[in-house]
Amino acid sequence: MLEINKVYNMDCLEGLKLLPDKSIDLILTDPPYSIGYKSNRGKKEYKERIQKTDWDKDFDFSLYFNEFWRVLKDNSWFYVFGRWENFETMKKLGFKKILIWNKQHTGMGDLTCWGIAYELIFVFKKGKPIIRGKRPEGVINIQHISFFDKTIHPTQKPVKLLRYIINKSSDEGNIVLDGFSGSGSCLIASKQLNRNYMGFEISGEYCDLIKNQLKQQTLKGVCN
Repeated sequence: MLEINKVYNMDCLEGLKLLPDKSIDLILTDPPYSIGYKSNRGKKEYKERIQKTDWDKDFDFSLYFNEFWRVLKDNSWFYVFGRWENFETMKKLGFKKILIWNKQHTGMGDLTCWGIAYELIFVFKKGKPIIRGKRPEGVINIQHISFFDKTIHPTQKPVKLLRYIINKSSDEGNIVLDGFSGSGSCLIASKQLNRNYMGFEISGEYCDLIKNQLKQQTLKGVCN
């Protein structure tokens, strides 16, 4: 059994197989979108960071889904960030709803076409989980983090966004899992909200950054 309140430098699938059945209260994760990011905007350093690796190429989330589902407790929420390119895969896996994160900032993509200022959050329900507090709207308006100079990961999500979802979907002391921890937003948000957490991150560089962020307890909205 892996220990809670840690991030592990390993592939998500490898890590999931080490967890017992129905041991996780909430899954909130941001896997690669398999769209082959390319960027022709922003500073040179940012474009190089996006394009120097195949981290997002040919990724298939469905290979991980059954293990995520196995470790999730009954009557629990499972959220997966994505884009319209992931719709068919998520449909086959049986998502129940889609939330819209209005980033209020146009993201990467074809500069000759309409800009996309939102991301999708695919919602899976195992059993009949409940929402905490007042019923929330399906469009979440939270400002995207600025590029490069304020981020440590290409697909970084604001901690404020993840805190909102975690608060609505779990209780203090619950275990929150992020299988693709990136720069650690989900783990930081969980710690701030007195949740237990566990993360997997295949990059040793990012894993070290996450550990440092958790240690320092920075509140700058970094991660994932």
